[in-house]
Amino acid sequence: MNTECWQEKGLKYLCLENERVKVVFLPEIGGKMIEMINKMTGRQFLLPPSGEEKPYRPAFYGANFADYDASGFDECFPTISPSGYFAPAAAAHSPALFFPDHGELWSQPWRYEIAGDEVRLQAQGVRQGYLFTKKVSLRQNKIILDYLLQNSSPFPFSYIWAAHPLLRVTPGNKLLLPESIDRVLLNWVSDQQLGDFGTVLPWPALFAPGDPTDYSAVQNGSHNLAVKCFTFALDRGFAGVYYQDSDETLLFQFDPAAVPYLGVWLCYGGWPAEEPGKHFTVALEPSSGRPDSLEIAIERQECAHIGAGEQKQWRLEISLWEGRRVGD
Repeated sequence: MNTECWQEKGLKYLCLENERVKVVFLPEIGGKMIEMINKMTGRQFLLPPSGEEKPYRPAFYGANFADYDASGFDECFPTISPSGYFAPAAAAHSPALFFPDHGELWSQPWRYEIAGDEVRLQAQGVRQGYLFTKKVSLRQNKIILDYLLQNSSPFPFSYIWAAHPLLRVTPGNKLLLPESIDRVLLNWVSDQQLGDFGTVLPWPALFAPGDPTDYSAVQNGSHNLAVKCFTFALDRGFAGVYYQDSDETLLFQFDPAAVPYLGVWLCYGGWPAEEPGKHFTVALEPSSGRPDSLEIAIERQECAHIGAGEQKQWRLEISLWEGRRVGD
């Protein structure tokens, strides 16, 4: 594996590659991955910034995610949507907290260290005491992301972690999910007439019988719809996209005991709502909780927890395959 660092337009770039895979990170912008390339086919899987008006640039804590590049692969933690948080164990010692849009990590500069055949990127909590570490390594056709969460506070806390890879797709690409998924929880939809938050919808015909569309296939940008939904607890931890034009699969694999849910973001011209430049993308988001709001996830008892002084580890394995491939 080769690693390379360089400076461009005032930002540090960090690249890892082997004979089959290339990935590039921006440590100063949330440690985000901006390139994930299959060197065998030349396909770049991650969505680039939507235009010159939203280039890569550092954000400030509490910024609105949509005001920045809204691209690539960010880490959402400890919430996805803006959320209040009240920690009962610390009630006598601290007031209620508020975590910003897409969490605390995407808007921070991360530290990084190259150690042999791996790279470690780290960020610290702002309103909660924790250290978040992402270790990156490559193994043939695989990108291995090993996560370590260390609670440095004397109190337990609850959280949601979600991978947030915004993917480049074309109409007709196929979403590959476990066969057991036959229903999803609606988190948000751009057309409010199609459903309310918390509605349980069939998968993949989300809005049947009025709309018989098979949403396991990528739709056209003219579909003018954006929807975020979550699976129920998974029995198999994988999700992928099959690109039929190049006969290759991008596959995400994870342990459903540690990461029990999958968020599915389908954006076919329905977001951002207030801007003319609409996104065309899909995100498959392995998640430790649901829905997007940590506060609501706590109420539903569908979030992760870490004890005082404890640490949690989990892994996300991303693999690039010739042909159509699903998880083990």
